[in-house]
Amino acid sequence: MKNSLWAVILAGGKGTRFGTLKQMVKLKGKPVLEYSLGNFESHPEVQGIVLVVAGEIFSWAEKLRERHRKIKKIVEGGRNRQESSRAGVLALEGEGIVLIHDAARPNISKDLIDRVVEGAKKWGAAVPIIPVTDTIARVGEGFLKQFLPREGVFRVQTPQGFRISLIKEAHLRIKEGNFPDDSSLFIASGVGKVRAVEGEETNIKITYPSDLKVLEQII
Repeated sequence: MKNSLWAVILAGGKGTRFGTLKQMVKLKGKPVLEYSLGNFESHPEVQGIVLVVAGEIFSWAEKLRERHRKIKKIVEGGRNRQESSRAGVLALEGEGIVLIHDAARPNISKDLIDRVVEGAKKWGAAVPIIPVTDTIARVGEGFLKQFLPREGVFRVQTPQGFRISLIKEAHLRIKEGNFPDDSSLFIASGVGKVRAVEGEETNIKITYPSDLKVLEQII
């Protein structure tokens, strides 16, 4: 379907920095992954979800279909984020827009999704960004070495939106590597440019246990 809207939710991480599978950690009594699923499940324009999971939770993820009817496919993730994203993207059929989202960002709004979708429809690719407010410095051997200007520097978030045909082409062009997200791979592939749209400060990515405490106050 030409005008379809899909979500690929990446939940294949190993939680190295967090210490455990953060997509399974309970946030107010519910696994973090289910918050991300719910955000796309409740969006009226999202027609289907591809869930990419770590092998050790595959059986558990199958049971999520009972509560999240828009899950159409569940695939196993790869060795890194790039491989997991490619598995999810290549599982899509037809044309339209896909939103690729990290399950570890459980607090995305409908407005944010709408902005990314609008940007992807118009430009072919769009990602949410928020400005960097802290002083930025390079550090070497434990000492400050160089201060970097903040002008033009932003933090990149998910969901990241793409025309399905374009992001498929990007992943097929670059099969090896370990890009941190799809926008960086997309640009490196030469397929096209990425439009920046307004992100949200509350769209926090869970990286450390302290991030859970912040989200508990927000959600």
